[in-house]
Amino acid sequence: KHGLLKIETALQEDRGDMKGMLKNLRPIELMNISEREEGSIITKDGALSYLTGDHTGRSPNAKFIVYDNLSKDKICWENNNKISQGEFDEYYKKFLFFKNNAQKVYHQEVSAVRDPDYVLDIDIYTEFAKHSLFVRNMFIPEQEQAREFKGCYTIYHFPSMYDKPIVLISLEKRVILISGTHYSGEIKKSIFTVLNYWLPESWGFLPMHCSVNVDK
Repeated sequence: KHGLLKIETALQEDRGDMKGMLKNLRPIELMNISEREEGSIITKDGALSYLTGDHTGRSPNAKFIVYDNLSKDKICWENNNKISQGEFDEYYKKFLFFKNNAQKVYHQEVSAVRDPDYVLDIDIYTEFAKHSLFVRNMFIPEQEQAREFKGCYTIYHFPSMYDKPIVLISLEKRVILISGTHYSGEIKKSIFTVLNYWLPESWGFLPMHCSVNVDK
């Protein structure tokens, strides 16, 4: 029982880790890059501090779920925004172009859910080191797991692509596109949305909305 099987067709246009890809960098490396290149500050307590700009919290009206064969009868569309598959694909092409041509992109292999029977492996590509650091703290880094990483969902988080926040989720392609906001919580919340669909649908229970990042 290892999460979901990866849909290879969803990434046919993704060229993988290109020349400018920085993969699975450790926290101290990401903090130093963010302080040096992104205007972040390392506090006296060793935490990374940065400004998110206009968006200091989530933008719930910016989240859209693709209306497809998986979602059409499972999502309450009175309370959730829908986007067509064609519209999503147009955004997806632009995100892949950005990733494949950017001078620098950060790639983290992380997982949600500690229980190995229900783990969800996620490839997360971010434009900035600070967000790559966030996902290492919020999720479980690949290096901390004694098993093979099998990417199941993919997130592309490129804030500079659009002026206004967008969070687009395709349950069928298992791809999430985020732009227009530096607020890191959009990354976490998008995966929680996926878990809220997948765990009740496949296993009959809901996830607990919590995170443990210390051992005691």
